[in-house]
Amino acid sequence: MASDEELAELVRGGRTGLWPELADRVMRMAWPIISYRVRMDDREDVIQDVLMRFVKALPAYDAERAPLKAFVAVLARRQVIDHFRAQGRRPPLQPIDFILDVAAAAPGQCNPGPELETLIEQVVGEKATKALLMHVFDGYSYREIGEALGVSPAAAKMRVRRAIRRLKLYLGARDG
Repeated sequence: MASDEELAELVRGGRTGLWPELADRVMRMAWPIISYRVRMDDREDVIQDVLMRFVKALPAYDAERAPLKAFVAVLARRQVIDHFRAQGRRPPLQPIDFILDVAAAAPGQCNPGPELETLIEQVVGEKATKALLMHVFDGYSYREIGEALGVSPAAAKMRVRRAIRRLKLYLGARDG
């Protein structure tokens, strides 16, 4: 199997039959960055925009300057910023080092599966789980969480913080 960089070079060289595999790899590289801050409803649109950016930028890609994963991470970060600006919202500007770390550390999606959601709910309760998932995995602000759950932004923030604290205690007790 070709490395990401080799695959990109083959596609640039005219091996168009390899596009589906390269597109799949690019989407898997970009997904953790997008899912970190973009709401679930908008993620597919943003990932498609990243893919379009990638298609346009591929001729300029130089594997000697950066690995493909870093190249895609920068494109994804820029697309997330553009997405927020298009909504008239201030984008969450994370340092590029952080974005690259997220891209490197996450092999796939950064969304909890049903088993993890069930475990979190057992540890912190249903209301806190909902607030925590909305904040951490869907990128909602405390104000938006409060509106969705019918509580004040301060109450939403408290639910998230309590959930995090309870999870830390639970994980600490398991390791200890």
